[in-house]
Amino acid sequence: MRSAITRQARPHKNKHLEVASLVVHSPIIDIRCLGWYTWPLDCLIHHMKFRRRPMISLLLSQWFMNRALQQPEVLPDAVMAVPATNWRLFTRGYNQAALLSKHIAHSLKIDDVSVLAQRKSMLIAQHKLAREDRISRDLGFKIKALPRTVKRLVLIDDVVTTGATLMSLARAIHCQYPHILIEAWVMAVTPYKR
Repeated sequence: MRSAITRQARPHKNKHLEVASLVVHSPIIDIRCLGWYTWPLDCLIHHMKFRRRPMISLLLSQWFMNRALQQPEVLPDAVMAVPATNWRLFTRGYNQAALLSKHIAHSLKIDDVSVLAQRKSMLIAQHKLAREDRISRDLGFKIKALPRTVKRLVLIDDVVTTGATLMSLARAIHCQYPHILIEAWVMAVTPYKR
């Protein structure tokens, strides 16, 4: 496996490379990630999310910039973190995707428009649901007015498991702004187990 996985919006013929199959049918034109959700990424992301170590986001974002974006063809106009629910922000104290987005935007010298997306509260955390429940769930994203200069937008998240969260956010953006090209940059992808 290469140092960084690049997933384009088309299915792979090799069943071991089939990752986040829902992303294929969404407005997302490209997804890039640092690697599989295995050691060391799983440990780093777990500590960042559940053990209140937000500084790991700086390490992950620098690692992502160095490995997954060695030579970006076209830089995006802006980045947007996948928003957390208000309850998650209250209990954790931060949104790990927003921290990653902030560091990446600063490194690339582009806008971070994360504050323009909101997510409705959930009764059960997404990571506790089965695959089928994640896919069928309405995540209810609200998108505020994006700057007119944004023609290419990158969604930032820490882990993609089913792709349902990214797809839901991308569809919400695409409904309001069909002219914007949407990409996704994630730190890790959970291998799909059949």
